[in-house]
Amino acid sequence: MELGMITFEKSLTHEGTFNTGTENITISMMLTKRFVPYIFDRKNVVELISLPYKNGHYSMWNRKSLQDVEKNLHLNELKSLINKMEYKELEIKIPRMKLELEINLTEDLKALGISQIFDSGADFGRLTSKAGMFVSDIIHKAVLEVTEEGTTAAAVASGKIQEKSLPGEFYLDEPSLIFIRDNKIGSLLFWTRVMKA
Repeated sequence: MELGMITFEKSLTHEGTFNTGTENITISMMLTKRFVPYIFDRKNVVELISLPYKNGHYSMWNRKSLQDVEKNLHLNELKSLINKMEYKELEIKIPRMKLELEINLTEDLKALGISQIFDSGADFGRLTSKAGMFVSDIIHKAVLEVTEEGTTAAAVASGKIQEKSLPGEFYLDEPSLIFIRDNKIGSLLFWTRVMKA
C-alpha cells in the first residue's frame, strides 16, 4: 500500500499536555486516524509507526527512559523491526513542532584526520584560481518542522517507545527520539532527542 504525505486536519488540533519528565507543558497536539505501518516489540518495549512522506518516513519514539532505549536498542534490531512493520489503523496524536540543529563539525573532522583543508596553506587550485583559500568552519544545520500541512523534511521515519500502550493509539506526549531515515538505501541520516515540544 503506497501512501502520500500524512497531513492533519487543523480543526482537530487542540491544546494538549507534554510531560517532559520534570514538568507538564501545554502544547498544540495534532490528531489523525490512519492505516500506517506499525509494530510493537515486547522484548525492547518498542512501538513503532511510520508516517510516509515522499521518499522517507517521519519517526518518533517515546519512553520514560530515553537513555535505556539508546543503550539497548541496536541499529540492526531497529532495521529488523522496520522491515517487519504491518499496516494497522491507529489514532495518532503528535505535537506541532519545529526542531533546529546547528553543529560545527570542524573539530570532529580534524579529529578524524581531515585537517589539511582548514590550514592556511591548503591547496584548492582545482577549485579556484585565488591563492590563500582554506576552510574556516564546516557547519551542519538541520531543520525539521511538523505542522498540519505535513513535514518540511525530505525523507523522514517514525516510531514510539512506551511502557504502556492502548491498542490502536499512538500518542507522542513524552520525551522522544526522532530520526530521519532514507528508505531507498535504508540508512539513518539524523537522530535527535525531543525533551520539550
